[in-house]
Amino acid sequence: MWFFNKSKNFENIHKISEEVRILIKQEKWKKAEKLLTHAIDKIAKDCGFNEKMLTQNSIVSILMKNGAEKLPRKDLSFLFCHRGTVYRNMHKFNPAASDYAKAIRLDESNWQAYFLQGNVFVQDLKEDFEAALMNYDIALSLNPQNPDIYYNRGLLHKFLGDFGHAISDFETVLMLNPTHSGSKNNLSGLKAIKRGLNDHFKSSFENYIN
Repeated sequence: MWFFNKSKNFENIHKISEEVRILIKQEKWKKAEKLLTHAIDKIAKDCGFNEKMLTQNSIVSILMKNGAEKLPRKDLSFLFCHRGTVYRNMHKFNPAASDYAKAIRLDESNWQAYFLQGNVFVQDLKEDFEAALMNYDIALSLNPQNPDIYYNRGLLHKFLGDFGHAISDFETVLMLNPTHSGSKNNLSGLKAIKRGLNDHFKSSFENYIN
């Protein structure tokens, strides 16, 4: 088992993440959750704060008072992101969304946290679609070459009936990954729908003026 030393050296975080990846691949969710929670608690204790502080709006000032310069924010953000994914696979969707939010508070450049939180809102909680769109937008601003974000945002636009933006997103996916079958199928279907709507409106207009 790994331990953090008294000098608050966090080189073991990489080892932890590798262990968690193996556990996730093996679908050993409870073991992964236990390992991640222990790691988060240990870092928090070494840095003089607790996890509950991350749910408060005054997180920045609290961390500054508790030695923010010693806090490995990006590493902690990474661990919360991992645990959020574990919670999601355990069907604990609200804790998953909460962990992604904590990851974002710790590191606003963590595009994966924005992306994964958006997925939870849309696919699991099935609520707050506007927040999900905002999450996807931010994730793309941080990682504009990621086809998965464009694809999921395209699916949400399609669900919300915004076919124009959906088509644009699926076309972008195909620019980045020309073999993406999901985008090909959705794009073909949406263009057929638009053609049908255009033909319908054209016919209605012709009938009206005649």
